[in-house]
Amino acid sequence: MIQSIILSEHKESVALFKKYPAELEMPLPVVENKTPVTPAKPQTSTQGQFKILNQYMIAEQRFVEGLEFLDDTMLIMSSGSYGNSHLDILDIQTNPVKTVKTTAIDAQYFGEGITYLSHRNEIIMMTYKKHKAFRFSSSDLKLIQELTIPAAVVEGWGMTH
Repeated sequence: MIQSIILSEHKESVALFKKYPAELEMPLPVVENKTPVTPAKPQTSTQGQFKILNQYMIAEQRFVEGLEFLDDTMLIMSSGSYGNSHLDILDIQTNPVKTVKTTAIDAQYFGEGITYLSHRNEIIMMTYKKHKAFRFSSSDLKLIQELTIPAAVVEGWGMTH
């Protein structure tokens, strides 16, 4: 079973889903978050079935680049656009999702993917074309360190560890 997050086409919501192998029937019932959503039918593919567990509406108009769970109630979101890149901590128990912490990235950078290092309580965020990444404290989003991405990496997009 895979638990993951996907983005909407219009960047105003994210959805949490689970994937079940094709040979398994989806379990009955899945407990859904209390945030109102339009009921969704399971999506089927040759690899299995997907069930949307919840859709989280995002109040801010951000171009979402990276998402990762901080814990069961908080989501880390990076957004990108020159002059409007942010790193946010979102409370997914509210509707729409409430930003509880935010930090803007310098206007020269287009923010991209993130990864959360839970063992260090740090978030790493990369930039699109400027060959920079940033280490932030996950508790207060304070910048810890600016990192240089090797020139061989032409564009930064997604990140994981």
